[in-house]
Amino acid sequence: DALYRELRCSDGEWEQALYAQHLHRQASGARMRSDRPLAPLRQLVFDAAARAGVTPYAWGEGHGLSREALRGLLDGGVVPRREEVRSELMRALRLDRVAYDTASRALATTFKPHRHQLDGIVPVTGVQEALLQLVRRQRVPLAVIAQRTGVPRREIERLLREGTCELRPDGRERLRRLLSLDRESFARQSMPSEAERVADEEQRLMRVFRKLAQGRKKLLLEQAGRILAAQSAGLLA
Repeated sequence: DALYRELRCSDGEWEQALYAQHLHRQASGARMRSDRPLAPLRQLVFDAAARAGVTPYAWGEGHGLSREALRGLLDGGVVPRREEVRSELMRALRLDRVAYDTASRALATTFKPHRHQLDGIVPVTGVQEALLQLVRRQRVPLAVIAQRTGVPRREIERLLREGTCELRPDGRERLRRLLSLDRESFARQSMPSEAERVADEEQRLMRVFRKLAQGRKKLLLEQAGRILAAQSAGLLA
């Protein structure tokens, strides 16, 4: 966790680093160890991909599993719900139902997604607050929210950070349903309140004034420097 925070990398970059480390250690015959352990079902996919010498997503596509089908499992640690996806995954991993269910239960109890990026966020809209609660308390991964709503993950991350983002009508409607908000509440809580907008504008103006003051101070110092230089030149002459 400390290394993950220090590097400030995205979850995708972290997973790629883990996968590269996994390939290296498998080649050297060492058992993979990590400060961020992979859940059993995900580990099976990573192992199978490593043996094939491809990425997990490429391995899935080679077995009839699309990126969308594996995204929740690999990015969010969520067991696939669709029966056809489960069947394809069991067939690809050569697991019977008992082994698959065991790996799925272990996944639910051991997978701990990193959410330190959300620490310190103070919601400015009701929608942002509801989304934060969904992620923090109910531990719903961002990849799953993106998959269920059709909203790109980067827009969901922006909504979490800033409280608002541009959404298409269909994405807004699916997000509203996911957050269990009625249309009136969703529309009212999608944007900051008037008081919050005024406060934001005041802060913006204060930043502008500070920059102007700093520029004015710099200009006065430069003028004073030129005057002193001229006076010194006159004395020396």
